[in-house]
Amino acid sequence: MESLGDGNDQAYLSNGLLPPWVEPRHNAPRSLRSRALEQSVLLVTGARGSGKSRLLQELQRDPLIVAHFSGPSLAARPRSDLWRGISLKSVNVSYWEAAWRCIMSAAILSHLNEHRDVFDKDQRKRLEKAIRRLPKDIFHSKRAQHPFAIIRVLAHELIGQQDSIKLAHFETPQWEQAEQVARDLIRLAPPLLIEIDHLDDKFDSDPAILTEVQAGLASYVVNSERNPFPKDKFRLHVAIRHATHMFALIIAKIDYSLSPAFIEILWTKEALHELLNATLHADSQLDGIALSHLNNLFESTSISGKDDDATESVEDYIVRHSSLSPSDLSSIARRLRRRLDYLGKSMPSSEVKAQIHDVAVFLAESRINQMLSNIEAFGRRSTAPDMTGTGVSMDLKELSERFTSFVNSIGKERFKRTEILDMVQGWEAATRPYLLDAMWIDRILAIEVATSQLRIAGSIVSRPSTEQVHLAFNPILREVCDLVTPEGVVELGFA
Repeated sequence: MESLGDGNDQAYLSNGLLPPWVEPRHNAPRSLRSRALEQSVLLVTGARGSGKSRLLQELQRDPLIVAHFSGPSLAARPRSDLWRGISLKSVNVSYWEAAWRCIMSAAILSHLNEHRDVFDKDQRKRLEKAIRRLPKDIFHSKRAQHPFAIIRVLAHELIGQQDSIKLAHFETPQWEQAEQVARDLIRLAPPLLIEIDHLDDKFDSDPAILTEVQAGLASYVVNSERNPFPKDKFRLHVAIRHATHMFALIIAKIDYSLSPAFIEILWTKEALHELLNATLHADSQLDGIALSHLNNLFESTSISGKDDDATESVEDYIVRHSSLSPSDLSSIARRLRRRLDYLGKSMPSSEVKAQIHDVAVFLAESRINQMLSNIEAFGRRSTAPDMTGTGVSMDLKELSERFTSFVNSIGKERFKRTEILDMVQGWEAATRPYLLDAMWIDRILAIEVATSQLRIAGSIVSRPSTEQVHLAFNPILREVCDLVTPEGVVELGFA
């Protein structure tokens, strides 16, 4: 089965390898991998770079799935204009749930059509009758079709239609028949696995619409878990953006976490340290350096901060600059490992800091950009819903510069809630109500719990209450903003 990892995994995938698998919950009684395998219908979410794609890749490598399940080749992801063409003028997650139900039914029917030889004469007639009533371009090939390919067909039928026609399209009897035939006949066909990942690859081109698309898909998944297809015959693995769950909670009043299908990837700091060690040592070309322990790669076991008397371990320094994101941590670790391979010897602290700084600037800017696209997703459809014709005009560079100037207006890393609220009042009205939530889930905002301790988002439900007075910016913003920072070392942990 074809699968694509996130951008940081591409170098591994091109060599037929995957990054090291590390369980996110250090010493947890049950592994995340085993929990996911138990569910035939799976909805995976987590913070940016938490390893959603990596978990799905690991599931595909499980011997049971490899031996018994197959699926359609991954089709190219639909363009944002196709999503807009299908969308309604107002927020309607139920509409997208109905659309995904029909899309999945068609994908299963295409799988059954590929394996039509396993059915008897009457069963083939049922299948053919259901297929004839659906758009013929879905079944132009005898091979199983990925949902992304089916979306293209449906988009060409719906673009330009009135909302009333779009709403009625997915509620017609032929789609009900398609779902019933798919449910009845899949029991006799070879097992099928459908995976939907990276649905937000083009997120920034139209964040409001694509968040709604993902919310509808998530609703389909959790409702499918209540009335599943036979577990030994059908698996559905879906990953959604972290902000989609918050969008559902805030805008649509839906909580996906109540479903057994829901898995939120949460990391412990111990697991992040384990991932760092594994990434630094995996496949290394270093010559003459003992690789039995992380500190052997560096000349010193500690790094001094702005105040020379304040030091922290090399591991803590690296992990803190990743904002406790495993994907960002892996990016930093791979950068360090390439440099170590080049040097062929242990790296001095000054070199470690220089290498990390270069990566940290990029990571800080990426984190700000994702936060900005998330507030667009929250705010645009709720305040200016009639946007399906032209999409959202969003200049991330301009917004990023504006946000940076907002941060600089506070001018310090630690502040009181009233100070950030004053800043928020100057933000644009459409997205102002969601700015603090977006800053929290993308780890721009932190809670100050002690002089040298900050807590950032581990789960979206952990966001600061209105009673939380002492707040702070994530220290990684030091890389791109002008902030007066406290002396000493900051310990970054999860709230």
